[in-house]
Amino acid sequence: MLTVMGDACLNETLMALRDLNDFLIPRECPSRKNKGGVKAKDSDLLASDFGYSENKTFLSSERTDINQLIAHTTKRGPEVYTYQWDVWELTSKCIAQCSSFLQWVEQRYPTNFLIFTAAFNCRITTQKIYQALDAQRQKR
Repeated sequence: MLTVMGDACLNETLMALRDLNDFLIPRECPSRKNKGGVKAKDSDLLASDFGYSENKTFLSSERTDINQLIAHTTKRGPEVYTYQWDVWELTSKCIAQCSSFLQWVEQRYPTNFLIFTAAFNCRITTQKIYQALDAQRQKR
């Protein structure tokens, strides 16, 4: 039972990382137009919809692996059980890029109380959780 729960948590974490990565790629980024690029639908909410033009993608080949091993039914699917994911590294990259975006939001919308406080609280809370986990990780 614990293996099933662990697999479910890993899959959900990787899908969330993929979603955050896609959010941080500008709508008009040339890589979205390339064959195999991350396509954005009009209904997708992206950082660039707020005026953020930097490409803060943090996944490279990992995105393809997440797609082929978890998100889609593929012949590679069974490899998911033997694939070694460096979740800490991927999460660290994600947090760094998301923090950069949230700091930009704080600077861009300093007088909009709701937007500013949401960005600030999300950034600080995430950093504190990350630091606490990192401290525990280093004790091992």
